[in-house]
Parts: sequence; C-alpha cells; structure tokens
Amino acid sequence: MATRDLHNNIKVVQTVSPVAAQGNPPTDLHAEVDAIGYEAIEHIVTLGVAGTVLSSSVKVELKIEDSPDNSVWAPVTDNNQVLGQTVGAGGLFATVDDLTEDDTHIRIGYLGRQRFSRVVLDFSGNHTSTWPVAAVAVLARPQHAPTSDV
Repeated sequence: MATRDLHNNIKVVQTVSPVAAQGNPPTDLHAEVDAIGYEAIEHIVTLGVAGTVLSSSVKVELKIEDSPDNSVWAPVTDNNQVLGQTVGAGGLFATVDDLTEDDTHIRIGYLGRQRFSRVVLDFSGNHTSTWPVAAVAVLARPQHAPTSDV
C-alpha cells in the first residue's frame, strides 16, 4: 500500500442524506455512525444557502452526542473528546443564525471512547423556505485495510 494512500484507509458514511429543510421548525436531523473497526472519526455538516433570513430565533444549532449502544445518547461536553471545535452545554459546538454563516461546511473530530457518535442538526424558528443540508462522517485509522464504503 502506498504511503500517500488515503483512499484505502478511510470509510465515508452519509449520516444526514441531502435534504431541503423547511418548517416551523424543520425536523431535527441526525444519524449515528458506528466506529467499530476504526480509531478516528470526523463529522462534517454541509449547509447550503439558507432560504430564510436567519436570526437568534431562526437558526440551526449543531450538537455532538455519543452512545455505547446506539440507544442511550448523551451530549459530548468534554472538550478533551473533540477536535476543531469547542463544545458547550448539551454538546453544542456551532450555531448558524446569520446569513454570513451559511453556505459552508462545519466539521468536528470525535475522540471519545463510545462506539457510536452523531451530530444533531437542531433547528429552531420558522424556516419558511428550504435550506439544503447534509452530513457525513469520515472514519479513519482502520484496524484492517483496505477499507470499503459498503
């Protein structure tokens, strides 16, 4: 295996299928990722252009949670368990509440020891127009390579 080979040493999992979020508020979006067989996880949320004017009451908050069994979930609030962001109460690591903050991606590395982790897109307010969003998790440092996305 080539030393510059990333392709055979990661797995990409779609955790939030691309969707046009809309509603009062839109449904919160999340899906777990199972870290079995991998030692590193990076969660990436992609936000398109918000169709609604964002504000302190019309926004999306990004939160990270983990679980030992994919059943009981807890917010990750220990900053020693994440990379690239600072987590606060409830696992909150980003708030997008201004149009200067949309049309971007936001990522957070998970270092915790639980088998499952997820990012929750927590919408609030009345999103009168659609807002395209999606999320993936990149798993790395596999116990066995080459890896497969299947």
